[in-house]
Amino acid sequence: MDLTNRQELETYFARHMDTVLFPVLADQYLQSGDLERALKVCEIGLEYHPQHVDGLYLQARVLKEMGRLDEAEKCLLSLQSAGQYHARGMELLVEVQRKLHRSPAARLQVWKYIHQHCPTHPRAAANIRRLKRQLAAGPGPKPKKRVTSSRWKQNIPESFTPSAVSTSVAPGSEPASPPPEEESPPSFQATRSAEEIELPEDILGVEASPAETSPAPEEEAPGESVLRFREEDTSDQEESEPPAPEGKTEAPELRLQEDTTPE
Repeated sequence: MDLTNRQELETYFARHMDTVLFPVLADQYLQSGDLERALKVCEIGLEYHPQHVDGLYLQARVLKEMGRLDEAEKCLLSLQSAGQYHARGMELLVEVQRKLHRSPAARLQVWKYIHQHCPTHPRAAANIRRLKRQLAAGPGPKPKKRVTSSRWKQNIPESFTPSAVSTSVAPGSEPASPPPEEESPPSFQATRSAEEIELPEDILGVEASPAETSPAPEEEAPGESVLRFREEDTSDQEESEPPAPEGKTEAPELRLQEDTTPE
């Protein structure tokens, strides 16, 4: 039987599910990205051979690729207690525990196990010294949890208003004074009407035409006379006489001077 031929392996495994060659078929499924079939083959094979180290290792790899790190760790711990050292399985266990943020003491036990079975391991001795120093220094501060925007929005009550937030004041310090209110600019009140304000015609350097400056004369109803009065500033001055009707002119008054010469 050709172990590189998947079709032959599938046919043989379908007829002999108790075969110890199930990790070979599971590895081919894993390489092709078919994680569901790879996990199914490992589960069937481990039912018949629960201490199969290659089967446990393949199952842990599949679970890690699927993101099920807790199950992968349990599988690798079973591999560690199987009684047969598996180098790649122990290195995978260290990687999974680091991603799960396991305690330094738990990772130290794994590195000691690796160093015990493989004293020439390139990283075992260095990691053992580092983890021992970390345990001697004590636990460090816990990292602060970052609140995402979605969680922050969920914790906001419906009746929240920005003015309801109270600012804390340290003991012994004076509370901060509120910012001064901005004074609104004084509203301009016109003391004279627009008709009373006279602007020079050449204020903009352009002489205004008579049509633009003089208002259009109002049409007078027939038979009505318009009398215009001019208000004077002083109260002592008498009201002026109404203007003479149009078309009539008054002759100027002539005063004769008396002849004061002696006779």
